[in-house]
Amino acid sequence: MKVSVSALVVVVVVVVAGCRDVGDAQLLVELVSPVGQQGLQQVEARLTLTDDKGQHPAVTVRDLKEDVVVAGVDVPFPCGDAGCEASISVDAGSYDATLVLSAVDRCGARAPVLAFDGVVDVDHWEVVVVDLRPSDASFDADTDGVIDVLEAVSCGRFDVDEGAQPPRACAAGHEECCAGVTALEGAATFFAGGTTTLPYDLDGDGVTLTPVPAFALDATEATFGQLERCVAAGVCLAGRPEDPARKALAEVDRRQPVRGLLPVDAAVFCGFFGKQLPDDASWDLAAADRDGVRARYPFDGGDIVESVGCDPEDPAPSARHRAAGKDCDPGPAAVASFTSTYAERGTGSPLADLAGNVAEWTLVRGTGADDDDADFDGIPDGASAVVLRGGGAGSFVQLLENDLPLVFEIASESDRNALQAVVAETGFRCAAPVAPVVVDEPACPGL
Repeated sequence: MKVSVSALVVVVVVVVAGCRDVGDAQLLVELVSPVGQQGLQQVEARLTLTDDKGQHPAVTVRDLKEDVVVAGVDVPFPCGDAGCEASISVDAGSYDATLVLSAVDRCGARAPVLAFDGVVDVDHWEVVVVDLRPSDASFDADTDGVIDVLEAVSCGRFDVDEGAQPPRACAAGHEECCAGVTALEGAATFFAGGTTTLPYDLDGDGVTLTPVPAFALDATEATFGQLERCVAAGVCLAGRPEDPARKALAEVDRRQPVRGLLPVDAAVFCGFFGKQLPDDASWDLAAADRDGVRARYPFDGGDIVESVGCDPEDPAPSARHRAAGKDCDPGPAAVASFTSTYAERGTGSPLADLAGNVAEWTLVRGTGADDDDADFDGIPDGASAVVLRGGGAGSFVQLLENDLPLVFEIASESDRNALQAVVAETGFRCAAPVAPVVVDEPACPGL
């Protein structure tokens, strides 16, 4: 798998400095970001120089004990946290340079991680800076479509079936990377199904009971950290480097909920994790049903509250929203920050942020979907309407209520424009028809 690694290895340069003897040179390879932060273990680097005749020049590797003369193939470079360097002597001239970094994977096998190519011109008494460009980043020990370097940077491994589930815990050595990540991310709650009365009538037949089959609903809204893994695998927002949500990955807090994906892109995201966007009836059942009685808010005890706070430190209950008369943070918080509005129901993990933080896409499927909607690629095939649930950071408290969803039937250009107008501040969570099954990480060879 070929991926861009410019965000991982910030700068890789070779500095060639003329020394006291003709043809002598010192080569330094500096990784500006410490290799430990890149998730690389037991890193080694080897340099190969090739002249214009395809020959490898003799290279003297200078050591504190003794100089070693080697052919210019796989010249070893010792590596530390700051990078890799070696002092060498080589005849003056122009050389094609290839630098290969290798590392040890979780099973103890060494394999290439990154390769860099460039041209090194060694002259007399001159300093030259050479930019070696990443040419290969194919090390994927678990063959899940995501290179190991990026897996480690994304806080832990996720060696499961097709990368379908995020890590349950941080991998050893990356605890700092994972600091503050909620244990709920990647968890789900199972519901046996039932019936619910949706608070809208799309068919004009009157509000009726809607059957809901068994399903599992993610405990948190989808995060930018999860989007990063999907983008790295070439699935989410593929071929769209200028998409605002993809560009946001350069600076956003990975713990925050994803915003800016149209429902069709959100469906691709959920598909990458082996799931789908929730049916609106399923989301409604999880949020509103209390043994056949509809609750006002998705969180427990929501029928008896007089006000809802907007910061995690506010008296319970609190959820991120635009509270009248209060100085509330205008943006979403990291998922699962508002513990006082966790919803304890179903089987499994509590559900976080069903109210507030970001409004969430859900779908109404198969009830008279208009073929004319095929011209609009913002919603998944088979959906006749998109529903916004739960309110968000910019919503007034009323939109946190279960009975005040925003429904987009996408029947006209104005409907589509209205949906486009809210996408920048809308998120989602994923669901599955049955409880997701995590596949155990395969054993290392020979164990």
